[in-house]
Amino acid sequence: MRNNDMKTFNRDETRIFIAIIIGGIFFLLFLISLFFIPFNSYISCYGTIDYRDEIQITSATEGTVVGIPKKNYDHVDKGEKILNCQLFNDQLYSMTAPASGNIYFNGDLYDFIGSFLKKGQILAYIYKNDEKIVKAIAPLNDIDKVFIGQKVLIYYKDPYTFISNRVPAKVYAINIDKQNENVILFCQFLDDPTHLVMNQKLAGTPVKVKMLVAARGLYQNIFLK
Repeated sequence: MRNNDMKTFNRDETRIFIAIIIGGIFFLLFLISLFFIPFNSYISCYGTIDYRDEIQITSATEGTVVGIPKKNYDHVDKGEKILNCQLFNDQLYSMTAPASGNIYFNGDLYDFIGSFLKKGQILAYIYKNDEKIVKAIAPLNDIDKVFIGQKVLIYYKDPYTFISNRVPAKVYAINIDKQNENVILFCQFLDDPTHLVMNQKLAGTPVKVKMLVAARGLYQNIFLK
């Protein structure tokens, strides 16, 4: 009877030992994967959809606005009249477009009529082409995680249809704003951006930019910074 009890005890002890060994192996494999197998890591930042090329128009004189022959997003040719104002001597003065493109006035057009313009006041912007880009701002400490040509995903919601969209893009320029400790990323769309180019009302739409940074394991994050 005692021999049978000893055999049962030895079998139980062997099973426990084997279970510990198997558990240890799995735990060791887990540690290896945690330290050495890279995991995808993402960073996100925020910005807006904008035009690639823009020209800022400022008032060259002071006077009262009496007429605006153009509407927002109208095409204008270089030298074409874009705003009429009355000077202090009651003379009419016409401001003209410095370049060809689509015009967008800096404010409500109805508020402009009859308003007083100050010299140097920003009146409008002319966009030389319809190509849209994304300007995004990231913290300065992320500068080592982004590079020219990096693939990103742009998330935005159409402000008129409220449909959420996700489109691929890539970083084509990086500026460092040391004063505000930011990195300004300029991204261009990779797919056919016809729906973006033709929909001029998307300019100024807020976006989220998500980018894959270098995949690293825990070991690399701790010891290879």
